[in-house]
Amino acid sequence: MKSYSVGLVTISDSCFLGQQADTAGDNLSEILLSGAYFVVSSFARSCVPDEKHVIQEKLLKYVNEKVDLVVTTGGTGISPRDVTPEAVTPLLDKRADGLNMAMMTESLKVVPTAALSRSACGSIGETLVVTLPGSRKGSVGCFSFISKALPHAMDLLKENTSEVKQHHASLTTRSAEGSFSTDASSVVERLSLKSVASRNRESPYEMICMSKAYDLMKEISTCERHVQKIPVDNALGYVITENLYAPEPIPAFTTSTRDGYCLAEGQVTGLKRVIGSVTAGFDPQREIVGFTSDAVVRISTGAPLPPHTVRVVEVEFTRLVEEKDGEEVMIEIIGMSSDNNIRAAGSDVSKDDLVVSSGSVLKPAEIEILVQNQQLVISVFKKPLVGVMSTGDELVDAQKFEKLPLGMVIDCNRPGLIAACSEAGFPVRDLGIVSDDALKTYTSLKNALERCDVLITTGGASMSEKDIVKSILIECFGAQVVFGRLFMKPGKPAGLLRIPPSSGNTSQKFVFTLPGNPVSALVCWHILVLPFLRVLAGQSAEDLLPPKEITVKAPHKITLDARPEYKRAILQWKGEEPRVTFTGAQASSRILSMFTPNGLFTMFRLTLSRVGLRALAPRSNPVATISVRQASTAEESDEEFDQRFIRFFSRPEIDGWEIRKGFKDLYSYDVIPDPKIVDAALRACRRVNDHSLAVRILETVNAKCAHHPKVWPYVVSKIRPTLDELGVSLPEELGYDKPELALKSIEEHAGAWP
Repeated sequence: MKSYSVGLVTISDSCFLGQQADTAGDNLSEILLSGAYFVVSSFARSCVPDEKHVIQEKLLKYVNEKVDLVVTTGGTGISPRDVTPEAVTPLLDKRADGLNMAMMTESLKVVPTAALSRSACGSIGETLVVTLPGSRKGSVGCFSFISKALPHAMDLLKENTSEVKQHHASLTTRSAEGSFSTDASSVVERLSLKSVASRNRESPYEMICMSKAYDLMKEISTCERHVQKIPVDNALGYVITENLYAPEPIPAFTTSTRDGYCLAEGQVTGLKRVIGSVTAGFDPQREIVGFTSDAVVRISTGAPLPPHTVRVVEVEFTRLVEEKDGEEVMIEIIGMSSDNNIRAAGSDVSKDDLVVSSGSVLKPAEIEILVQNQQLVISVFKKPLVGVMSTGDELVDAQKFEKLPLGMVIDCNRPGLIAACSEAGFPVRDLGIVSDDALKTYTSLKNALERCDVLITTGGASMSEKDIVKSILIECFGAQVVFGRLFMKPGKPAGLLRIPPSSGNTSQKFVFTLPGNPVSALVCWHILVLPFLRVLAGQSAEDLLPPKEITVKAPHKITLDARPEYKRAILQWKGEEPRVTFTGAQASSRILSMFTPNGLFTMFRLTLSRVGLRALAPRSNPVATISVRQASTAEESDEEFDQRFIRFFSRPEIDGWEIRKGFKDLYSYDVIPDPKIVDAALRACRRVNDHSLAVRILETVNAKCAHHPKVWPYVVSKIRPTLDELGVSLPEELGYDKPELALKSIEEHAGAWP
């Protein structure tokens, strides 16, 4: 793929003087380097004041360096200091008024004050110059409006004949195919005319459990990753694709670890002449005349040691004896530490040491070590470009209405999810609000899929007559349903669809269709979208899908839903035991419940069940397991149920046949037996002297835990003292997990038992 060199110039007095952060420049840098619009081969960035001649000098510098594209931000308004058009226009060989018109036309649809913006786009020699507004939102918006035309314009200026022909061919193909295919048209028309009475009464999508959903996500998230080279300064949060080794030792020379005095061989304590000083930047090979055992050289922390140094004495162990003109002449060393305070060359990093391994997420420490080892351009996995879209006739943009019309709802999902993407370090596009109209939904989805790698939609995913997003994706774009409903609360309608590569789309796309309730959308973001994006960006699927778990204590007795429920909670440590506190009412529309949590408290309705606390971001507190009891019948409580079986197995006169019959009855319940019941059954087997029956009971319990892998270790931990006391072995300890020695399945056990 063709790549281009880019220069970015921020034109602002306040930014140049450091009085204001260059947010527009920061955002444009991230977008340009993301590769979302075209591949950037080299990138330079600068900031200049609102001075006409300074702006011109900077532009001509980039032109002389043969930069393909120069983007400026700022100075396009009508205030006295806005002089960007006046600086740029005289330099242009050819004007590109179409770019100015495109930015103006689209900007006026968003904000009326865009009429005051004055752009001056065009070419200087072979360099394309684009002038954008100075606001963060305006600069990004205007760039997106003209982005598709920029690669073609650069190819024309550089006379890249093959790229120009390829672009013209693609335009011809698109024209021949039409922007709205007959098949898509018929689907949209059918969905538009569909009557309410004919809508589905049951969802056409299978409801799957979370563990299966994570398995499916794991399969598709690692199949396609793109690699790019970027400057290390822009690599924060990226995943490196290769092992990097130290080209030179660090430090490259022997240095001092303290402020003090260098000593040559001989007596350490006593009077010493100060014959010179060494600071950072000193040549470590330069001899210091007169540096003998009765003399010292003053040295600063980190400075190279002069030749013949054997020890550095800290300044705290010295006393000034004589000075002249403010300089030390004689000192007395009155003591010393046990350390020689010398850091040898290569003591931190030896030459060819592995400094950053492939698959590492680059954080500030990794950036520092890469720069320290002069690894200035690195190979990383490209981050997916995310688009966020809200759907619904009832939604309005909060910035466009001072007073909310009756019956309308402010769209908070889109800003919230955009903020979540930005916080997580992913490039993101605001794709606006789409009404519940089939044609508009199709057009918006088509545009979105051309502009991003992963699309997140909220609303239009459930069973309403206007919930058409999944249908359009499947029937018009050939989307494959990874999952369409999840056995979870909140977030049951959440779906993930995969759109395979096609003739007009060289890479696959992913679409998350999230519920419209704000809390549901954010919960789904944290437990589904965020880990998936991180895996697409190169992180380990095994580490992220599913999230890790820890054991926590429930704050009080909780009534469980049939579905696993993710309650918003605050995790705290009380002594050595983690505890959680819920964030008030847990309605899926109540955004306040998401304000302060650092975890999601996950509950599963089983006799023994997992309760998880899922970390909302990379934190030191991932997720948990806990036992929750749920009555097996309406007539008896949890304790009554347990005691009924404990009493049965504890009868002194019980025989082997009755043990088998009792456990077959217990197996028929949709529960995992409490460890106390298992304990009683094992002791019953011991009384009838039937070790094989005890092992079969353990295998039965293990099989019951098959879909809940954290429960079996919990059960074993509770019955381990009994196993040791009775001399009973676990099936895996006997090798029964090996296929050739495996016992019959639990279903076969149940059928064979009387």
